[in-house]
Amino acid sequence: MKREIAPNQMKIDALPARRSLTTGQMALSNIDYDEHATMRAWESFLADEPKCAGDAVHPSYVRSLIHDSWYRSATGGINAQGIEAPLSSDRDEIEYLTRANAELLSAARRSFASLGQLLDGTGAMLVLADSDGVLIDAIGDKKTLHDGMDIHLAIGGKWNEDAVGTNGIGTALWTGEPTFVHAAEHFCAGIKSWTCAGAPIRDPLDGKIIGVVDLSGYSPIFRPHNTALVAATARQIEKALAEQQQEQRTRLLEAFISSAPGYRRKDGLVIVDHRGRAIFCNNVPDGEATEMMDGPMEPGRGRWLMNLPSSGSEADLARALPAHLRSCHITPLKLDGDLRGVRRWSTGK
Repeated sequence: MKREIAPNQMKIDALPARRSLTTGQMALSNIDYDEHATMRAWESFLADEPKCAGDAVHPSYVRSLIHDSWYRSATGGINAQGIEAPLSSDRDEIEYLTRANAELLSAARRSFASLGQLLDGTGAMLVLADSDGVLIDAIGDKKTLHDGMDIHLAIGGKWNEDAVGTNGIGTALWTGEPTFVHAAEHFCAGIKSWTCAGAPIRDPLDGKIIGVVDLSGYSPIFRPHNTALVAATARQIEKALAEQQQEQRTRLLEAFISSAPGYRRKDGLVIVDHRGRAIFCNNVPDGEATEMMDGPMEPGRGRWLMNLPSSGSEADLARALPAHLRSCHITPLKLDGDLRGVRRWSTGK
């Protein structure tokens, strides 16, 4: 006999939201969400102070993903009665965030532009956060954007778990998977009227999480496909990032060729991008190639090698590189007048 769902319950049919090729894929089965029961479980959790993440709270109503996040939030010192996330409104800091995430913002621009108009009047907002969970862009329903300011769900707001506990952005960052957090599942009391679904964005070159795209609004906007929507948006952004990186790689190679007419195929060459990652290497010893690259160059997974110095002088560049790469010719590569890479060239015998 099929169990009836009470008026205060909501059937959540969460979709698998990650590519099936990934290991540890998030597989959420159908669950019954009961607002009152989840609130009681949260109150019980806070009262009982479980000693480890595996302690059961109310397994019928609380997903293990949420319980584990509650545990991290509680042991991390998050105030369960909190009403908002930390917010930086300093103009210089916001400008720095914008510059530091220029590539991510550029890659997200097309997806955000197309979705922004569709979200007006829906009660939903779409936000982009960096790798620390700090919001760097937000679009969508005007009223929801305005109301989001009350909890600092706005540019400059910090939404990782260390800052505000269980939430769609922070928990997606922690798990590395598309994740939804609904209403009473949030750790802080002040955001329990919201629902959110976040999906991490990974750098196509090295696979590291560089941001999160999240759909948020008051709890009535929840739909089973919200998680699938943000996961698809994250994939679109990753595709745009890959195209940007391929264009930059091509331009850096062209910049090298134009500045080194004497280069021969038997010469050793390493080209590092502006983020200090090897994006091209040729004719280098096997040990060095293993040290520099994580897998084949095409499609390419460059390993971090250095923090690119701002001055771009040969001496500074040499000091920034690992010791075993400091020999031979090290020169900056500029695009449009800005330092965007480094070449390390050794003459073959």
